Amino acid sequence: MTIKRVFKRAHLRAPLKVDLLYVDDEYVHAGRTLNISEGGILLDYMPKVPEIRALPIMLPIVLFPDFTAMSHQELLQLHESQMEKHVMRFRARMVRSFEGMTDLEKIFVTRIGCEFVKPDVIQQKVIADYVAMYARNIVFVLGLFQQGQSAIELLRHTAGLLGYNPNEKLNMLRLKVLHDYQSLESA
Repeated sequence: MTIKRVFKRAHLRAPLKVDLLYVDDEYVHAGRTLNISEGGILLDYMPKVPEIRALPIMLPIVLFPDFTAMSHQELLQLHESQMEKHVMRFRARMVRSFEGMTDLEKIFVTRIGCEFVKPDVIQQKVIADYVAMYARNIVFVLGLFQQGQSAIELLRHTAGLLGYNPNEKLNMLRLKVLHDYQSLESA
């Protein structure tokens, strides 16, 4: 008899593709994020695997408006620079060990999953609100795909606001948005 284990995430996650800063060995490095949840963050494009276990990190989180509550004209006039950002500072602990890896092997590590170390209530709320609003807005964008040619300009613009390449071929854009929606919903 085989026991099938089903692992569920403790928190929903949403794409977050922003630059970040982190401190390691008294130097400040830049990296990039892929996604975030109340429990942690997935980092990418790290110039080196950090030597410390709990990284001091700083990054911006865009406070998206509710696209469903805006008129199409309001949405078309909205630009990322108009959206408020919340700069987050926290410590994150790597959830994967790199002990025993050579420096050469560490070069090929591109993604590092981290869990937040004692996040405060305000940080958790900002992240929870970000994930919830991203989920709401991604459903709105998926609905625009159903409207066909009449909504292409709005579709491309709102997808761009969420961090997608608005000039991408529509079928590729749809696949990326759908993938992120499915990832978001797989808690």
